[in-house]
Amino acid sequence: MTTFSLRYVSSRREVWAWYWRSWLQGRWRVHLAVFATMAGAALLSSALRGSLSPADAVPALAVALIGVAWMPFFPLLAFKPQERTLEFDVEGLSTLIGRRLGRRSWSEIAAVDQMGTAVVIACRNGNAFIVPLRAFLSAADRDRFLIFAREAQRAAGRTA
Repeated sequence: MTTFSLRYVSSRREVWAWYWRSWLQGRWRVHLAVFATMAGAALLSSALRGSLSPADAVPALAVALIGVAWMPFFPLLAFKPQERTLEFDVEGLSTLIGRRLGRRSWSEIAAVDQMGTAVVIACRNGNAFIVPLRAFLSAADRDRFLIFAREAQRAAGRTA
């Protein structure tokens, strides 16, 4: 049975770089949808109170802007600087950060891609594991991992 084990420490800078690249690749659409939803909800709230006026647009847009501006900062605040250990097998991955254990099946993984200086394991819930390339012993080791992970993720999609 094929398994991979990776140990690494990542930085907030790497998290920010991933967020920026993912934003450029389409995450901006999520921000736009959140902005529109929040602005619409704020305007609807004013309308339901019976006081909708053009002046209500300013606070509605401010609320929406603050909501969207918060989105890239949450991953930076939730960031865990401790060493992380990831174990991969045909069932999925296990993660250990300090004493915190977690497990994800391959069916919970949306994609496995190299993005800049990291391998990104994107979960369907919007979270991601950002594995810096330095976690791999060599480029060949990274390539073997990518082949294994992508095939395991595809196989889980076929059986789900």
